[in-house]
Amino acid sequence: METKRSCNIDLAKTIAYIGVVFLHVVGKATKNGYSGSIAGQILYNLGTLAVPMFFVVNGYLLFGKKSVSYKYSEFKIMNILGVILGWNILYAILYFVAKHRIKNPVLLTYNNLLQKEFFYQFWFMGSLIICYLLLPILNNIWHRRFKAFIGIFLVALTVSLCFDIRNIIVGGSPIQENIIQTFRIWTWFMYYVLGGIIKKINSNKQLPIFNPAISIITVVGMLIYEYFIKYRYHTGFAEYNYDNLLIILTVTVVFIAILNLKIPHKFNTTILFLSQNGFGVYVLHVIFLKVIGKLLNLTNIWQNILGLLVVFIGSYLLTYIISKIKFLKKLVFR
Repeated sequence: METKRSCNIDLAKTIAYIGVVFLHVVGKATKNGYSGSIAGQILYNLGTLAVPMFFVVNGYLLFGKKSVSYKYSEFKIMNILGVILGWNILYAILYFVAKHRIKNPVLLTYNNLLQKEFFYQFWFMGSLIICYLLLPILNNIWHRRFKAFIGIFLVALTVSLCFDIRNIIVGGSPIQENIIQTFRIWTWFMYYVLGGIIKKINSNKQLPIFNPAISIITVVGMLIYEYFIKYRYHTGFAEYNYDNLLIILTVTVVFIAILNLKIPHKFNTTILFLSQNGFGVYVLHVIFLKVIGKLLNLTNIWQNILGLLVVFIGSYLLTYIISKIKFLKKLVFR
């Protein structure tokens, strides 16, 4: 089963990109969700859906293809590495012009995958590379032994819940604090395979249709949970809640609700634009964040919201400009 381009999937991707920017920008005003105004904490915690949604969307899009070879995975992985290297070459050039010091783009790329250096957010691509390595085997299981595919999900889910339960019971620093996000594979794998399960159910036209109120209730429940659990963990970082059953349920319900949305045709062009340029925003928002951080007091929620708007508009505008430059447009994944 091949997946045609879907406006609903584009909307899910857009929400995920926006959520990441919320985490990084609003996090400045809330000490990453731990303090600050209630409005700021709500905005930050809404971003919790972002990263898990990325993996669910990727699983939904990748599983179910008629055949996935290792050559296909190799092509995708090389494409990812090429894009990261391309951004680091540009960064190294600009750094040399500004600081008159040399940085090795290859080393920068390696460090990015380990959540280091300027483009630290590329850790996500490192985790996605691991998922691509396993894609040919998993896609075959998806087609031939779907019950085993569900079993794989249940194993990953059990590991996630064990980590979360341990954190809740023990309190203090979550155990994930000692593992960089790139290698929290049990979490990403769980969401990735979850996307494949939703794809199978949807392909059989058995996807549940949730009342919009259910999505609202789960999101509100997620916000309430995160507000209180931060005092147990002594940190508000959203990333430590991804293994929680309530968060997993919320991501699932919201994603299915998005798939079920009847989106008016007049919005398709706008959603497509936001989705196609979303990866560029994911990359470029850290640049605008550094600039805005020197001009505004981002610890003030109102200046932070202003900064959020500037980061979004600036990132989308620059991404659009880059997409029009032939030898650079591949760097924004259009």
